[in-house]
Amino acid sequence: PLKRTVVGRPVRVAGRVAGPTGAGLAGVVVLLRDPQRRTVARTTTGPRGGFALSDRATRGGIWSTEAIGRGRLVSRFALRVRPRLRLSANRREVPAGGRVVLRGSVLPRRGSYAKTVQLQFRDGRRWRPFANARIGRNGRYRLTYRFRRAGGYRVRIRAAMLRQANWPFTPGVTRPITVRVRP
Repeated sequence: PLKRTVVGRPVRVAGRVAGPTGAGLAGVVVLLRDPQRRTVARTTTGPRGGFALSDRATRGGIWSTEAIGRGRLVSRFALRVRPRLRLSANRREVPAGGRVVLRGSVLPRRGSYAKTVQLQFRDGRRWRPFANARIGRNGRYRLTYRFRRAGGYRVRIRAAMLRQANWPFTPGVTRPITVRVRP
């Protein structure tokens, strides 16, 4: 199965370990392992064989749960993790020809240095790119943008991180913000 989450949110796995007759097995040790095969959570099954495990999502890949008892039972699942993005504007209303400072942050900070955040605007039903910003060492980005067209309109803007080299996360976007350009 495929699970999706955001960096830092919990990955929850629950299930039941049953014997050949279908009855639950109590006291079986169950491990949750990340893609590097490190044990990140451990529990013991309850009286009816049930268990629940959770850990914070740090990266995507093939995760597994392993029941260790009289034998070894392994169950695998794919986990896709997207980065946590934020976007804000210093002003929500600017005159025609005015400037707005768009800034935000990316989590995780580690590994995000010099990656690119694409800023997009809403054009009908589609999102179109209008600028790129580089992420600094602190996981933040900043871009000053000038509205050159005559005013009297609103622009919906969002930030997106697309697939990039050496970036183990799936693409992610922010919630859109609206900037009004006055005439």
